[in-house]
Amino acid sequence: MQHIAIDLGAESGRVMAGTIHPEESTFTLEEIHRFPNASTRHPDGSMHWHLESLLEHCIEGLRQASLAGIHPQSIGVDSWGVDYVLLDHEGKWLMPVHHYRDSRSARGVGNALKRLPWESIFAETGIQYMPLNSLFQVMAEPGEKLERAHTILGIGDAIQHQLGGRPVYEVSMASTTQFYNPSTRQWSDKVINAMGLRREMFPEIVASGTETGVLRGEILVPMRVAECSPEDHSDMHP
Repeated sequence: MQHIAIDLGAESGRVMAGTIHPEESTFTLEEIHRFPNASTRHPDGSMHWHLESLLEHCIEGLRQASLAGIHPQSIGVDSWGVDYVLLDHEGKWLMPVHHYRDSRSARGVGNALKRLPWESIFAETGIQYMPLNSLFQVMAEPGEKLERAHTILGIGDAIQHQLGGRPVYEVSMASTTQFYNPSTRQWSDKVINAMGLRREMFPEIVASGTETGVLRGEILVPMRVAECSPEDHSDMHP
């Protein structure tokens, strides 16, 4: 049995293939593709992630795995916490996607604490005070962008959604947002409502390993065409 894990870190990412050998009770790992992940500091001083580049590298890793004859039963995507992506009604990313070290969070802290005291936020979420938490980042977003936002997803969840999964928020990533109540194991309506956000922006929270969809066929089509000889192309379907 083969599986693929896409591990996205704040400085680099990698696509790994894992093979389970039940007859030997062993598990082997193979690195398929490793790539850098660097933020950009814009002239105005803001820090952004190259999310499109991350997606391209993830797809390239999957194509390399397929070329190597790896046919996984599952593909999982994991990422660092706190940062997020806002999607519009069509599922398109609302850019830019800010880095958690961006200085705008200080403004978000002020906006959030005007609406709900820190003691209440902590009681609801159990997360220590850090300006980089998703709550404070979201509260620094322009109002126009929040009005356009239909869904919020973690970085890894946004990538898996682009690969073919439905929009969900993995529970360990949700727990880093400061919008999550660990007692109810659901989004905190108290915090969300106090911040003036729409509850429907926050998708279903799921456990790690939850099946969310099927890999989009067109992701591997270029690789399949490259593999085939010209006389085989008549049998190809998109």
